[in-house]
Amino acid sequence: MGALNPHFVAIYQYRPPWVLLGAFWGMAIVTLGWGVKTRSVQGRLLLGFTCGVATLVSLIGTVDGLLDLRTLRLLRTGQLPVVEGKVEHFVPEPDGSHSDEHFEVGGVNFAYRQSVDPGGYHQGLSYGGIVRPNQYLRITYLSDQRGGSRILKIEIDSTGSLP
Repeated sequence: MGALNPHFVAIYQYRPPWVLLGAFWGMAIVTLGWGVKTRSVQGRLLLGFTCGVATLVSLIGTVDGLLDLRTLRLLRTGQLPVVEGKVEHFVPEPDGSHSDEHFEVGGVNFAYRQSVDPGGYHQGLSYGGIVRPNQYLRITYLSDQRGGSRILKIEIDSTGSLP
């Protein structure tokens, strides 16, 4: 592939859902405050259970967040594969379906489902998605172990001069 067109603007860029991590810690703190006031066995059991669940979810979120930091660093430093071209073989996700929306750009296959968040773009056309047939895009992606490709950034030509 030749030099990439410099006149592109991002219309989607991956942002990790770190706000959930704070929500679980907030739940633990509120429960802790309530549990300190109560002296009942049930209150203390609920306190321990809620704090345990919040801690477990937060630990899982922290590990996932570290992977997100790595992905964001790779995205920011331009160390991820980029493909540019027309959207071909586009098959939209039917409204209310559990089927994948899929297409190809520059020989790379992409597939996603509105109801599954792969840690990247996953909004189907019938749900207001931005990918359309024959559209000229630049996509930054991350290949996963199963041979799929997570879309981390979608850009369009800002000059409107491309087909």
